[in-house]
Amino acid sequence: MSPEERKANFVPRVCIFGGKAFATYVQAKRIVKFITDVGETVNHDPEIGDLLKVHEYSCFLFHLLVYVLSYSS
Repeated sequence: MSPEERKANFVPRVCIFGGKAFATYVQAKRIVKFITDVGETVNHDPEIGDLLKVHEYSCFLFHLLVYVLSYSS
């Protein structure tokens, strides 16, 4: 698919992934590192970098975001 076709067929969406309970600290660090690496790759890709973004948020901001979203619906 060409970049023009990709932009023409683009439908804006928001996906929120969150996790808090990990079996071990080492496993938690690996998962966070993996998500961060995927985010770096996606955010710096010239073909999809303007269509898809990966952001990292703290627990406080995530709880605030969930509260606001649940309140608005």
